[in-house]
Amino acid sequence: MPAPPEGANPKWVRVFNSLHALFKALAEHEGMARNNQQTYDTPAIDKNAQYFSWDFTARTFNYLLRTDPDLDNRTEVEKEAWDDTCSRSRLITSLVLDEIPGRLADMVESTYPGYNPGGQPEMGPQVIEAARELSAAAYDATPSPV
Repeated sequence: MPAPPEGANPKWVRVFNSLHALFKALAEHEGMARNNQQTYDTPAIDKNAQYFSWDFTARTFNYLLRTDPDLDNRTEVEKEAWDDTCSRSRLITSLVLDEIPGRLADMVESTYPGYNPGGQPEMGPQVIEAARELSAAAYDATPSPV
């Protein structure tokens, strides 16, 4: 696992570690098995809920890496990237945890119409546990509205 930079704010580190854990849990999920056999930059075979969530989590991790890890003296662009990181983290965990039943399946189908006629594999305990931790980290890291 990549290590967060030294001196990083604890909230940044928690989001960093939680995003990475969810990314890893999704990548290792049985629903990604055929995709993991492909070469880099080849379109996914199974565009299912795990693939959608994995891709969304990876893109969210990239937003995080655009921020100053100490969370002090951030530019407006870094503040926006941090806010986007937290809101995207809350969204993907909401989808993975099925807080609005069927919403993830609807998003997968609208993004990849007809790509997964066999249905969606269950997320599994490792993914659920990682999503819960990311949800807690993202909510903890989000400043309260004033």
